[in-house]
Amino acid sequence: MKQLNSLKVWLSVVLLLCFSLSGQAQFLRTSYFMEGSNQRMQLNPALMPGHGYLNIPVIGSLNATVNSGSLGYRDIMDIIENSDDSDYFMSNDFMNRLDATNNLNVNLSTDILSAGWYKGKNFWSVNVGLRNDIGAAIPKTMFQFMNNMSSRELGDNISDYLGINETINGQKLEINSYAEVGLGFARNITDRLAVGGKVKML
Repeated sequence: MKQLNSLKVWLSVVLLLCFSLSGQAQFLRTSYFMEGSNQRMQLNPALMPGHGYLNIPVIGSLNATVNSGSLGYRDIMDIIENSDDSDYFMSNDFMNRLDATNNLNVNLSTDILSAGWYKGKNFWSVNVGLRNDIGAAIPKTMFQFMNNMSSRELGDNISDYLGINETINGQKLEINSYAEVGLGFARNITDRLAVGGKVKML
């Protein structure tokens, strides 16, 4: 019984700590305008938060960005809704939305360790993180090729494949992965002026 009571006390303390930690789930560019957010220091090291912080490893600072000039959220929803259908990307609506070259960029970043603290009037911050930048260029001819091949009736006969003449070029895939160690410093000069800087090693 005594062990059960001490377990309840420890669980209560852990739950209180979890609820007392501040959480932020904002896109980095949006966080720039949020007073007191420590995420905005990534864009401007002079913008100090209202108090010190210690991020939970990995999930305390996890950012993911996906952008494309021609593919949108509707295409992603179509992929999810029709994941069991291999021809979901063959619709005319999808083909008409494609550009000659379709670029897709994905950026993933997380801080393994991130902390900031005040020492007098100075604010110090340190972070150790991982970054991944992925860029892909997929030409429309790739999708046209898949569309043409799916519309053909191809069997085991070699003659079914004679006369196929398709040109696909211009695909590109670039992946940059790196670790980052950063040390930042900021200080208020006046009520309306602050200076700061950050040194990073990649």
